[in-house]
Amino acid sequence: MNALPHAQLDPELQTTVNYCDEAVQMVLAAARVIHHDQSDAQIHAFALYATIVELFSACLGLARLGEPTAIPAILRSMYEAHVD
Repeated sequence: MNALPHAQLDPELQTTVNYCDEAVQMVLAAARVIHHDQSDAQIHAFALYATIVELFSACLGLARLGEPTAIPAILRSMYEAHVD
């Protein structure tokens, strides 16, 4: 996400966004080495996992741009995906 233009963020928010961006990178690195048996249950679990990571990354991008308006809607989608 470093290629995105950055808004002037509050230093505490910038620290949080950077921390979360590092966490996403660690999650993606871990996802690359997970093996599965191609069962429907595992494929659905991985799809859910990927959706949540993607939505969280979108929240980080919006926060980095200083455009937080859509973040609550995205977080709700993440919550609903997790509940499903």
